[in-house]
Amino acid sequence: MKAYTDIFKKPLTKNEVRQAVAITLKTGYADSASLCRQMGIGYTKASRLAKLMYDAGILVDSTFRGTTVILKTEAQATNAAFRQLKKGKRG
Repeated sequence: MKAYTDIFKKPLTKNEVRQAVAITLKTGYADSASLCRQMGIGYTKASRLAKLMYDAGILVDSTFRGTTVILKTEAQATNAAFRQLKKGKRG
């Protein structure tokens, strides 16, 4: 598995993951452009954060209805994202 890193190969921090999960649960959807604007980060890092949340099972991408949030509580979603982040660092 590959680690979740930004464009400069720096690993994503827990604070960034926590903030992205909070924004996603507040707005009800996550895409790279909205995460980029709301977090004040680059587009590549925002897209990697969105991919991390998809891989963690927090989001489901349904093509006709947009992105659907599966995990509704922030604690569950944050823990799932941290587990996926840790799993990605092994490989």
